[in-house]
Amino acid sequence: MKSIAEFAIRRRWLVIAGWLVLIVAAQGIAGAMGGSAYKDTFSLPDTETASVATLLKNAGLDNQNGFQGTMVIKNTDNQAFTAAPPQLEPALMKVCASGQYVALISTPWQSIDCTKGDATSPGNPKLLNSSHGSDTALVSITWQAKHFAAGLFTHVYDSLKTLRSSSLQVEFTGNAFSSIGQSQGSGGSTFIGFAAALIILALVFRTVAATVLPLASAAVALVGGLGVIFILSHAINVSNITPYLAELMVIGVGVDYALFIVTRHRRNLRRGMPVSESIVLAINTSGRAVLFAGSTVCIAILGLIALGVSFFNGMAVATALAVGFTMAASLTLLPALLSLFGFKVLPRRQRAAVRAGTYIGDTPTGWWAGWSNFIARRSKIVAVGSLAVMIAIAIPFFSIQLGASDQGSDPKGSTTRSGYDLIASNFGVGYTRNGCTPATTGGR
Repeated sequence: MKSIAEFAIRRRWLVIAGWLVLIVAAQGIAGAMGGSAYKDTFSLPDTETASVATLLKNAGLDNQNGFQGTMVIKNTDNQAFTAAPPQLEPALMKVCASGQYVALISTPWQSIDCTKGDATSPGNPKLLNSSHGSDTALVSITWQAKHFAAGLFTHVYDSLKTLRSSSLQVEFTGNAFSSIGQSQGSGGSTFIGFAAALIILALVFRTVAATVLPLASAAVALVGGLGVIFILSHAINVSNITPYLAELMVIGVGVDYALFIVTRHRRNLRRGMPVSESIVLAINTSGRAVLFAGSTVCIAILGLIALGVSFFNGMAVATALAVGFTMAASLTLLPALLSLFGFKVLPRRQRAAVRAGTYIGDTPTGWWAGWSNFIARRSKIVAVGSLAVMIAIAIPFFSIQLGASDQGSDPKGSTTRSGYDLIASNFGVGYTRNGCTPATTGGR
């Protein structure tokens, strides 16, 4: 650790330039590859579900196991469907020919095998609410197996939503359309996280340099890590929620790790230690804690792979890489930046005192010191009181009701919630369970 710190100080501009080159290269390569290519795969090996999937594949029915979405169509005048709306079949055939890997489409009136362009198979009468006025029908859309990119579902949604008119309500629900109309997150959440960290660090350090450096280290690690995650998504299956998890982890551990090192460095300076020697000692002590903590976090995250759920594999690898970038930035980039700022990491009063040879000790003072002393003197009373508060807060846990969330929990007014409510009110709640619709027939 000492050698790393000495190199970072001696070749600080090289280290800073190296990190900038890494960021540009990672983002540039990711951009040249077309950005991210996230894939939300979910499989459970050695389960009955996996066995059924294997049987379907061996029987040439692999597409029956693809992602499914449901389009709900309803006559707004409550008139019964005596036949399929005339604009429906052309729209569905257009979807089949759009190259969006749609395999099967089933309606109450006909079933379409998109892989063959066959629209002559009989439909599934169960997709029409014949016992509730026959004014609501379902169109089940199944994608080819192993094609589950969000863009495929969005393209089909954009194509079919044009069927909406003053006389025809069209909504979309089911697994494939679960993200339609939902918040996709944004970089704004990242800025909020950094802003919160900035306020906390400013209150703790009370100097611009010491406040900004931990955030700069975390930001560099985040941008570089996201670039690598974008590249990685083209090689393995990486969930589209991975960047948000990586941002959360990098902001948290990045600021935390840098805080260890900067705090130790400031303490060394207040004791009269030269800048370079102080940085080396901080990396050689707190830096070891950062290395151990970061390695532990990476191993813990990679432990998700042991669950055997494919959805977690790419997420674990990508997030571990992001944390690894954060740890590396704290041990290389941060000491290089600390050497540039010198004594500016201290408040002006402390800076002046150190330069005058009036070194500041580490005797704690102020409100927090008083509170710590109170805890030490009344440790048993505080422990019992804290335990009582924790038990009181935990009491509602014993009344918790667990269950799987479905699209009935989506915001009112969203197409997925509207589709869910239409199915529940016209077909029964069982139809909406887990976003399922009756099994399709025909089309094969």
